Amino acid sequence: MISLSKAASKASFWNISSNIANGMVRFLVTAILAHFLSPSEFGVVGIALIVVGVVAVFGNTGLGAALIYKKDSDDTYYSTVYWINLCAGIAMSLITVALAYPVSLFFNERTVFYIMPVLSVNFTVSMLSSIHFIKLQKKVDYKTIGFAEIVSNLIAGTAAVILAYCGAGVWSIVIQNVLMIVIKTCLFWIAVRWVPGLIFDFKKFLELFRYSRNILLEAIFNYFSQNIDYFIIGKSLGVKGLGYYKLAYSLVHIPYENFSKKLTSVLFPLLCNVKDEPKRYRRGYLNAIKFNSMAVFPVMASFFFIAGYFIPVVYGSKWVFIVPTAKILAIAGMIRCVNTFSGTIFNSQGRPDIGLKFNLGMFPFIFTALLIGARFGINGIAAAMLFTVIVSSIILHYILVTKFKVISFADIAVSLLPAVINSIILFVILCFLSKITDLGTNVLNLIFYMAVSAGLIFMIYFIGFKKDLNELAGFVSSMFRK
Repeated sequence: MISLSKAASKASFWNISSNIANGMVRFLVTAILAHFLSPSEFGVVGIALIVVGVVAVFGNTGLGAALIYKKDSDDTYYSTVYWINLCAGIAMSLITVALAYPVSLFFNERTVFYIMPVLSVNFTVSMLSSIHFIKLQKKVDYKTIGFAEIVSNLIAGTAAVILAYCGAGVWSIVIQNVLMIVIKTCLFWIAVRWVPGLIFDFKKFLELFRYSRNILLEAIFNYFSQNIDYFIIGKSLGVKGLGYYKLAYSLVHIPYENFSKKLTSVLFPLLCNVKDEPKRYRRGYLNAIKFNSMAVFPVMASFFFIAGYFIPVVYGSKWVFIVPTAKILAIAGMIRCVNTFSGTIFNSQGRPDIGLKFNLGMFPFIFTALLIGARFGINGIAAAMLFTVIVSSIILHYILVTKFKVISFADIAVSLLPAVINSIILFVILCFLSKITDLGTNVLNLIFYMAVSAGLIFMIYFIGFKKDLNELAGFVSSMFRK
């Protein structure tokens, strides 16, 4: 029987590799667009995407996760979910169009009225390939998923840069979003030769919905908990403030979106397969925490130090304002990378209701903290976000330890130890070097400290945590084995 670690590594190779590539593409596209677009233009699109995200989370039926959780799904299940999802997609498109005018009035931004109907197309188009994507996930075929995402990101990103250069402004980002979904949907249909039958079984729908309803409700509250800061900034500080904050947030959350979050999608079906084998289940979860933190923590610690050089060099001097915000959010991003795996435990154990109750209970606390933080601008919002992430982490891991009794606090601490110690030593050395080294320009300083950081990260792991480094190397190398 293949070990969970090997299964995870084989499944993770294409998922993680493609998401690193996608992250690099999105990062480069955003960096180029930042030179052509103003913070206000980023903010206007940000408002539209926030509202679209709200509609999306309400329309996400959660039936896809139910299909993955269920081992004996047949074509009747798939066709039933397909038609439900497609109807939900059409409904979401219509709702988005209907919301365009009131949203433009609420945020006092007329451009949003024209943007939202165009973005609404994404809902219907994406649902056309919803089952194709689920089938690929269930087979853990992240090679195909990764290929589709890379191709769609490259084409859409290139189109956005060309449009921005030609003066298209906010529409360059809008077209990028729509084009990416259209291309990805076409590629999924080409890859998975499945056509839905004219079948709808209400009993099977109810069977899946009993599992998915809690995932749906959890996703709603989780979305608002993680994005309420955008609403508050957009309303209280305007589109310029939102543009600044959104770029800072998206920058430091690249590891979360393209590594931690994607690793979760691989971990979920694997843990579902071994949920009745406590030792393998525990080992899989703890390895995910350890490998994830070893990759993310030192990178975020390094970014915290070099942000003052990185942001003006990569995005331009007009974005220097976000340096303190990005530093605060970098710490929050480190903690969130660990928190993201908790939902995998809840769902793989058949208890998505726990995640729902947690997000429902945390929402008033998060909303209050962010309202207070908004009085101090985007840095206040960032500080409030960091505080709520810390509190959420403590509560989440308390639930994991006491409720499921699969892992202990000591297990979690041991798994995080290599990454935490590496990050602390790295940061101390960088601070010391900054006292005795100054190469004169932001570009030279950035190159120097990035090179030093890369060398130190490896050296600290090699000297102090060689066994853990070897395990990580074994995990990575097994991705390449047939």
